[in-house]
Order: sequence, then structure tokens, then C-alpha cells
Amino acid sequence: MDKVTKVRRHIKREEWKSIRVRNNGSVPQYYVTDDHEAIIPRDLYMQVQEEMQRRSNLHSGKNRKKRVYSSKYALSSIVYCSKCGDIYRRIAWNNRGKRSNVWRCVTRVERGPDACEADTIQETEL
Repeated sequence: MDKVTKVRRHIKREEWKSIRVRNNGSVPQYYVTDDHEAIIPRDLYMQVQEEMQRRSNLHSGKNRKKRVYSSKYALSSIVYCSKCGDIYRRIAWNNRGKRSNVWRCVTRVERGPDACEADTIQETEL
């Protein structure tokens, strides 16, 4: 008899079967706080919750357009345009064989220079 068969027989026994019943006040309920030392300190936990809330409600630009948070780069969704208020996006440039990474205003990238006059920022400057 192999191990899998033994385990199956063991589980099929009646004494191992149990039924979950929701406690709707039939038995007293207790809520215990600060029973043991926390893995993460409460203030750090609250800071993380605030950052998660900020990322889920990310809006930018004059019309407060909803943006999706990107954690691909360290400065994603952190650098904002001083002209229109939209976020900056990291773009890989290839100018005459010279490759560089720059950050540009999303409004300028998507709608052109007439929509926003913000300058391009070299990643080394940031």
C-alpha cells in the first residue's frame, strides 16, 4: 500500500470530517488586541496603507485624469510636470545612435508640444 492510499483512507474516516458552523451569537465572541508582538509595527503598517490608498487614487493633470500606478521605475508616478501638473514618464531615446533614458511629461508625449511646454529631463539629472 503506497503513502497516498494510506492518507486517503485516513482522511475518509468519519472522525476526521467536520462541519463549519457560523457563530451568530449562540456562543460568546471575543476580539483580542495586542495579544502578541506584531511582526510589522503599527505605524509602519499605517504608512503602507496610506501609500496603497495614494496609488489607487492617482490622478494628474489639469482635468485630474485617472492614472494607473506603475512601479517599474523608482520615480514612476512621483515626478510631476510644473506646467500642466501631469506625471512624467520614462522614455528610452535613441538619438543618432546615442541611447539615453529621459523623463517627459505625459501630456506632451501624448498630445504634442502645443499641449504642454515642459522640458525633457535627462535621467542622470534626476
